[in-house]
Amino acid sequence: TITSQVSANTEAGFSIVTYTGDGANGTVGHGLGVTPNIVLTKRRNSTSNWSFNGNIGGLIYGTNKLSLNDTAAIGADTNEVLAANSNNFTAGTSGSVGASGGTYVAYCFAEVAGFSKFGSYTGTETTNNPTIDCGFEPAFVMIKCKSEAMNWAIFDNKRDTINPNEAILYPNLNLAETNSSSTGINFLSNGFQINSNLGGWINTSGANFIYMAFANQF
Repeated sequence: TITSQVSANTEAGFSIVTYTGDGANGTVGHGLGVTPNIVLTKRRNSTSNWSFNGNIGGLIYGTNKLSLNDTAAIGADTNEVLAANSNNFTAGTSGSVGASGGTYVAYCFAEVAGFSKFGSYTGTETTNNPTIDCGFEPAFVMIKCKSEAMNWAIFDNKRDTINPNEAILYPNLNLAETNSSSTGINFLSNGFQINSNLGGWINTSGANFIYMAFANQF
């Protein structure tokens, strides 16, 4: 019901969508041909949160959300991206995704075997650090605790080329890159392992985390 401008790479499971909100739970075409696992939306003509909606690791469209620009745990929200299917997503009336006259960009991601993997893990804070099987060697991993208020963290194999990878960028902060000997990950041929010297915050015991991992190429 909302006209969208779409640039989509269906092979990579990624599209960039721009649109103008209608304030009426309008549907927005995304061009992927499959249901996106994540829709990351930002208002362009006014201040707003980065709205992180999806169907991975406890995220449910129309039920809850995360915000890329803050530390908050997953929170109830029934007014942002309300639903998604293989053709479109539904932009609620929230100012972050669908206010009347608001201009938006949405980055839509669908998991592609051998290239991208989205999911969750539970921290252990023991010597048995979590190992996540992606089915490929990641080049980029982004992690966020969904059960507690913690920073987002980005690791990649270009800024730090050896294990453990300890060069962290924080999407929710304006900090410079940090290097921590107590928090990092190991890039593996088939995924990644949390390497956090037992107590690092990306391995907090009993906490639940979501991740996005991408390979060098598809």
